[in-house]
Amino acid sequence: MLAMIELRLARILSLLPLLPLLTLTIACSGADNAGDGAATTAEDLQSAPGCGTVTNCKVSNVGNRRTGQHLASGSHLYDEFGTDRGEVLSPDINVNYGIRHEIQIGGTPHVMVYAWDVTMTSHAQLSGWVHEHQVNGGRGVDMPTVRNPARTLGSRVYRFRSAAATAPFEAKFGGLRVSAFGAQDRNGNLVAHYLVRGDGVLNVTQGAPGKSPGHANTTLRVDDPRAVFHRAEGSDTEMTIELFLNDGRGTPAGRSVHAIYGSVDGRFGWVLAMALDGL
Repeated sequence: MLAMIELRLARILSLLPLLPLLTLTIACSGADNAGDGAATTAEDLQSAPGCGTVTNCKVSNVGNRRTGQHLASGSHLYDEFGTDRGEVLSPDINVNYGIRHEIQIGGTPHVMVYAWDVTMTSHAQLSGWVHEHQVNGGRGVDMPTVRNPARTLGSRVYRFRSAAATAPFEAKFGGLRVSAFGAQDRNGNLVAHYLVRGDGVLNVTQGAPGKSPGHANTTLRVDDPRAVFHRAEGSDTEMTIELFLNDGRGTPAGRSVHAIYGSVDGRFGWVLAMALDGL
């Protein structure tokens, strides 16, 4: 009998190192699984498995994006600060996995999900936030919520460069690629995608551009007075990204750019240093 008790005790003790992992799994798969009419609130947002470090945030990828999500007719697209970007034409949208956020619109909080390359009534292809309760007949999107890891914010605060101020950087680097992955796609992974767009908006990314894999986790207007980037502290909050020619073969370009991790409106993510005024 004593031998049996000792054996069971040994088995229990052997499981103790796994408890933190079990706790993380439970925390990341609980109440933040939406798809129930957007019951998620900002307080529910948690880091999900795979996003434990800022340099390896690979949660949203081409394999798990939620494609073909039905959007109610007459829905609108918004930016990070609740600015209306216009009416959506597409009956179906594609949502970046895990990118869910509470945004103030007219002083009222709304749970939103991030959609990319949405066809607007203007026929432009835009990205931004849509009301989750307008997706899939009110059921929302079946995915957990992913929030980038928070880091201590330092004293360095930057505004974003305007399109005019960005033009010299785009002329020099915009046509180069941040990754050799999918080199045959001549329209993908371009530096220009991570700079201010022609309509004055910029995408902050979940992972470092070209690394993991750099999908957007919010969109903002650079001329919005609230569009302020707070640089994070730490050795893992800056990264050098080697560039490649857009020649269909992924030839190294012999140039590089820097990506910086920080926060906009309390939402953490990556931007290219050249997108920031003063860097």
